[in-house]
Amino acid sequence: MDVFEAIEKMKSQLGSYRKVAFSLGMTEGHFLKIRTGRAHLTKKNAEFIILKAKAMNVEGEHDGKNM
Repeated sequence: MDVFEAIEKMKSQLGSYRKVAFSLGMTEGHFLKIRTGRAHLTKKNAEFIILKAKAMNVEGEHDGKNM
Protein backbone atom coordinates (compact mmCIF):
# COMPACT_ATOMS: atom_id res chain seq x y z
CA MET A 1 0.00 0.00 0.00
CA ASP A 2 1.33 3.45 -0.83
CA VAL A 3 0.50 6.72 0.90
CA PHE A 4 -2.23 7.71 -1.50
CA GLU A 5 -3.96 4.32 -1.20
CA ALA A 6 -3.71 4.66 2.58
CA ILE A 7 -5.29 8.11 2.47
CA GLU A 8 -8.17 6.84 0.31
CA LYS A 9 -8.77 3.89 2.65
CA MET A 10 -8.87 6.24 5.62
CA LYS A 11 -11.27 8.55 3.78
CA SER A 12 -13.59 5.66 2.99
CA GLN A 13 -13.66 4.71 6.68
CA LEU A 14 -13.86 8.21 8.15
CA GLY A 15 -16.01 9.83 5.47
CA SER A 16 -14.00 12.94 4.61
CA TYR A 17 -10.50 14.24 4.03
CA ARG A 18 -11.05 16.69 6.88
CA LYS A 19 -11.49 13.80 9.32
CA VAL A 20 -8.43 12.06 7.88
CA ALA A 21 -6.34 15.19 8.42
CA PHE A 22 -7.62 15.49 11.98
CA SER A 23 -6.88 11.82 12.73
CA LEU A 24 -3.32 12.36 11.51
CA GLY A 25 -2.88 15.49 13.59
CA MET A 26 -2.48 17.75 10.55
CA THR A 27 -4.18 20.94 9.51
CA GLU A 28 -6.53 20.64 6.57
CA GLY A 29 -4.32 22.97 4.53
CA HIS A 30 -1.14 20.99 5.08
CA PHE A 31 -2.94 17.70 4.45
CA LEU A 32 -4.34 19.09 1.19
CA LYS A 33 -0.85 20.09 0.08
CA ILE A 34 0.45 16.60 0.83
CA ARG A 35 -2.48 14.96 -0.93
CA THR A 36 -2.02 17.09 -4.04
CA GLY A 37 1.78 16.82 -4.08
CA ARG A 38 2.47 20.48 -3.29
CA ALA A 39 4.17 19.72 0.04
CA HIS A 40 7.16 17.50 0.68
CA LEU A 41 6.20 14.25 2.35
CA THR A 42 9.01 12.83 4.44
CA LYS A 43 9.58 9.09 4.57
CA LYS A 44 8.73 9.17 8.28
CA ASN A 45 5.37 10.86 7.65
CA ALA A 46 4.60 8.52 4.75
CA GLU A 47 5.24 5.50 6.97
CA PHE A 48 3.07 7.02 9.71
CA ILE A 49 0.13 7.52 7.33
CA ILE A 50 0.40 3.94 6.05
CA LEU A 51 0.63 2.52 9.58
CA LYS A 52 -2.36 4.60 10.69
CA ALA A 53 -4.43 3.30 7.76
CA LYS A 54 -3.44 -0.29 8.54
CA ALA A 55 -4.30 0.20 12.22
CA MET A 56 -7.71 1.62 11.30
CA ASN A 57 -8.31 -1.36 9.03
CA VAL A 58 -7.53 -3.80 11.86
CA GLU A 59 -9.75 -1.87 14.29
CA GLY A 60 -12.58 -1.95 11.75
CA GLU A 61 -12.31 -5.72 11.47
CA HIS A 62 -12.58 -6.17 15.24
CA ASP A 63 -15.21 -3.61 16.20
CA GLY A 64 -18.17 -5.85 15.46
CA LYS A 65 -19.12 -4.25 12.15
CA ASN A 66 -18.01 -7.25 10.11
CA MET A 67 -19.69 -9.90 12.26
